[in-house]
Amino acid sequence: MRTSSTRIAILAVAATSIGSVFATRAPQAEAASATKSATAKSAPKIAWRKSFASALAEAKRTKKPLLVDFNAVWCAPCKELDQKTFSNATVVTVSRNFIPVKVDVDQEPKIAARYGVRALPTVAVLKANGAMSSQFLGFRDAAYAVNFLRNALKKAR
Repeated sequence: MRTSSTRIAILAVAATSIGSVFATRAPQAEAASATKSATAKSAPKIAWRKSFASALAEAKRTKKPLLVDFNAVWCAPCKELDQKTFSNATVVTVSRNFIPVKVDVDQEPKIAARYGVRALPTVAVLKANGAMSSQFLGFRDAAYAVNFLRNALKKAR
């Protein structure tokens, strides 16, 4: 069995000897990586509110429906929804028609109970007065979310 320093040395030698084969591609790869990093940092995000009461007051004042993400820190599908769906540019754009708020069901069990949340994640659209309009359960991809939000917007107005 080789030690880790031996493996690193072998990899370094191998990389050096084959490096010239890929030398013409390295600048392109670096540029693509830099562009990807810059895009990730500047990617638009949903402006999630943290307080349900404040979000509901804002919804009443602006007459916009609420987009409520009922979640928990331990919920793997909730994290997947954040990473894959709520980070999508079209979802972010459509979400601007709503007052978005995240509700941690462990921190706010009364709010979750009031809206009948029994599974996570639950994504709900509430009318500006706080009445339930539409919801979906579980992880959904960006295409589903965009369609859901557009249809829910029509119902919630």
